[in-house]
Amino acid sequence: SFDFATGAETSRQRVKRINGKTSFYSDRTTNRGQSCANLTFKTNPQLCEPIVGCIQNKISSSNTKAYALKKSEVCIVILNNKGKEEKFVVTMSDVKKQKTEEPSSYPTKAMEGQKVPEVTLKARKDGDWLDINTKEFFAGKTVIVFSLPGAFTPTCSSTHLPRYEQLYEAFKKEGVDTIACVSVNDGFVMDSWREAQGVSNVELLPDGNCEFTEAMGMVSDKAAIGFGKRSWRYSMLVKDGTIEKIFAEPVKAGDPFEVSDADTMLKYINEKAAIPASVVMFTKEGCSFCTKAKALLAEKGLAYQEVVCGLKGTVSLDALTAVANAYTTPQIFMNGKLIGGYDDLVKSFA
Repeated sequence: SFDFATGAETSRQRVKRINGKTSFYSDRTTNRGQSCANLTFKTNPQLCEPIVGCIQNKISSSNTKAYALKKSEVCIVILNNKGKEEKFVVTMSDVKKQKTEEPSSYPTKAMEGQKVPEVTLKARKDGDWLDINTKEFFAGKTVIVFSLPGAFTPTCSSTHLPRYEQLYEAFKKEGVDTIACVSVNDGFVMDSWREAQGVSNVELLPDGNCEFTEAMGMVSDKAAIGFGKRSWRYSMLVKDGTIEKIFAEPVKAGDPFEVSDADTMLKYINEKAAIPASVVMFTKEGCSFCTKAKALLAEKGLAYQEVVCGLKGTVSLDALTAVANAYTTPQIFMNGKLIGGYDDLVKSFA
C-alpha cells in the first residue's frame, strides 16, 4: 500500500520534464492543507499497466510506481532526476489522448518523385544471411513494389502476393524487371512464406527493423491486434530508384484492399494491357496429356495453378469428378470456366 501524503493544490498542472522527455498533463487531487495520511491505495496491475506504460514512454524512468485509486484512475509516483518524489494522478482519458492516431492518408509525407530510401535489409537465402542494399536493388531497373501488413496473413496470402506472382509475365511484357514484396517481418518468416506460397517470380524483402517502411512514411500502428509497427498496404512503381507512382490503400476500418492489387498496377502501366487468364489445371501422376497441356500453356505464356489428384495428390479423383464432371486428366479451368482436357485446350486457342 501507499500512504498518499500531500499538500498540493487542486489544479490542472503540467508535470515537469524528466530526463529530457516530453511532459505529461495530470490532475492534482488534493487541496492544500488537507491530510490524506489515512488513505491507502492498493496496486492493481491490470489497471496500472496500460497507464504506467504510457507514462514510462513519456518519461523513460525506471523509478516509477503506480497505485490504483479507483476504476480508470491511477496514482503515479516518480523519483525525478533530483531524487525527489513527484506524485500525480492519471486517468484512462489522459492515456487515450496520448495514443497515436491513424494518419488521414498514406504515405505520411510526399514520396512520389523521390528516391527510394536507402537501407540494408536482412534476408535469408540458401540457409545463410543476405544483405540487400535498397539503393543497389532498385538501381537501373523498373521495379514494382507492393507492401503488406504481414506474411501468412489472410489477404496477403490468398490474394495480394499470388496475383502479382501470377501476372509476372504480363508485367515483364510491359518492361518491368523485378517485382518485390516488402513486409515488416524477419528474414526467416519471409523465407518460410516464400516456400509455403511456392513463389518463384516475386522477390520477398524482409523489413524486420521497419526502417524502410518508416522512411517511406508507411508505418501503421497495429498494436491493438498484437502486431506492433507494420506497413500500411500499398504498391508503387519505381524506375531507376525513383518513385513514379504510389497506390496506397485508403484509411478505413479493417484491412482495405482496393488499389494496391496487381491488376490496378498493370492497368496503370498500360491501360490496354491484356489481363492473362486465371488458369487451374487438375492433373495426376504419370499423365502424358497433362504434360502436353503444361507445355502448351507455357508456350502461350500462361501461368497456372496445378492441383494434383489421386492417392499421392492433394485431392481425390472423386473430388475431380464432383468439380469437373469428368474422371480423366487434365481438366482445365480458365477464369472459373471449365475448358476440359488437352484437346479442348488446343481448340480454345484455335
